[in-house]
Amino acid sequence: MAAGPPVDLDVVVTTRQGVRGAGALGVLAAAVYLWTAPGRIQFPDDEIVFQTAASLWDDGDLTIAGISRRTGEPRERPTGSFGWEYGRDGERYGFFGHGLSLVALPMYGLASATAEVVPSTWAHAVRSDHFVFHRREARGDWTRLVVSLTNCLVTAVTAWLLTLWVAALGFASRTALWTGLAYAFGTAAWAYSRTFLSEPLSGLCLVGAAYCVTRWGSGGPRWLWLGGAIAGFSLHVHALNLVFAPCLLGYALAVGGWRRRGVLGAGLAFALGAGLLLLGQWLRFGDPLETGRFGYYSEFVAPWEGLVAQLVAPGRSFLLYSPALLLGLCWWAGLRRRAPAVFWFALAAMGLRWLAISTRSDWFGGWGVGPRHLVPVIPVAM
Repeated sequence: MAAGPPVDLDVVVTTRQGVRGAGALGVLAAAVYLWTAPGRIQFPDDEIVFQTAASLWDDGDLTIAGISRRTGEPRERPTGSFGWEYGRDGERYGFFGHGLSLVALPMYGLASATAEVVPSTWAHAVRSDHFVFHRREARGDWTRLVVSLTNCLVTAVTAWLLTLWVAALGFASRTALWTGLAYAFGTAAWAYSRTFLSEPLSGLCLVGAAYCVTRWGSGGPRWLWLGGAIAGFSLHVHALNLVFAPCLLGYALAVGGWRRRGVLGAGLAFALGAGLLLLGQWLRFGDPLETGRFGYYSEFVAPWEGLVAQLVAPGRSFLLYSPALLLGLCWWAGLRRRAPAVFWFALAAMGLRWLAISTRSDWFGGWGVGPRHLVPVIPVAM
């Protein structure tokens, strides 16, 4: 039997120590996030993604009704047209990624199964005037309450996985735990755990793929295949996650070089995810490159305003709303010396995302805390 790649026993021991602490941190984060969650759909984007999840569970398709009132439509668009577009079959389809809707299916299934048995007083857990995107009725309120908690669990899993990743890089378990703890409670991740937006899940996908690349360095090719599959799935969460693909590829080559079996398998897994996205868009809209936005909501602009505002603007500063990141800046030189591959991967992932977002006219991300579109790179920045 052929021998596998050498394994660093110190790294294995550190990782196992990190596993125990990471699990406790994940449970703590989930408990705090659930305790502070609003229990409702807060954004019209969230409502469209919720309706897609409901349609998948109840009807087995992606068609939705939309929101009857005026919400986030551009001024020239008709009332009730936000977040969806007609497909070539005449049905309405949400134009946000469907990845979060898929991940939320267990939560919707739980809510659907318990809607008839929960006490009627649960309808009063959230103020009636805070439900604004749907026609009020007990089942609709309950299913939205439960599904809106999805990102509480997603962000807690990200904190857990970030801790494992830092430990897998060879850092002490205490360092790994402090990094995970700072991410969970010292950044905008906590605020976005309260939403049903796609950014927290995008962050989890990025960390998960990077963790797989790290484990590939001392493990088998299946780790890299899994990383490629996660990166491919991330495109279904949000198409803009494509900017992370070259960063992950560069990180993989830096960690393990050109091992044909691993890199080829990861590429095929990623291509499968990308191909399914293109196929879905062709089936719905008749064009594999059409997401359904049709240019209504953003256009390309000069990036200078977005680049500066997302760093220092009072309402959108990346550092102001994630103060734990300020501590990390003091030790970036040390990270470059000790783990140069991770340093350059993190720098590339943050820089490309920052630049790509800044070239969009909607770089500010609507109403929200801090730079919404940079939330996925917060765990990598940690």
